[in-house]
Amino acid sequence: MPNYSNVVIAGNLAAEPELKYTPNGKAVVELTMAVSRRWQDSDGVLQEHKSYIAVVFWGSKAESLAKYCVKGRALLVDGWLEQKRWKDKKGAYRSTIKVMGENYEFVDSNNSPYLDKLRKKRDGVAE
Repeated sequence: MPNYSNVVIAGNLAAEPELKYTPNGKAVVELTMAVSRRWQDSDGVLQEHKSYIAVVFWGSKAESLAKYCVKGRALLVDGWLEQKRWKDKKGAYRSTIKVMGENYEFVDSNNSPYLDKLRKKRDGVAE
């Protein structure tokens, strides 16, 4: 059976992006995206479950996202899953899964309040 990992998520940034650089100067940004699933239960009551998903971008895409993203901005991301495993101080195995972003698209409207927040951030205006 072939191995294949592809993920597409749409959601909103749950926090401000944090741009960092590796010791050799490569840009990396880790985003936290809030993704909701809504459904009606058997009694007809609307239910919602939110997941917070870590997404990592590298290079020029990382720099662009850090520049043009603010908390709450809507984003569509595609990439693949990457699992990290380690042993903690007590000897227990731990793991985490992140989306390694390959492409993204801004999906908010032109009159989004997040774009106004972004303009203020760009212009150095305090909120």
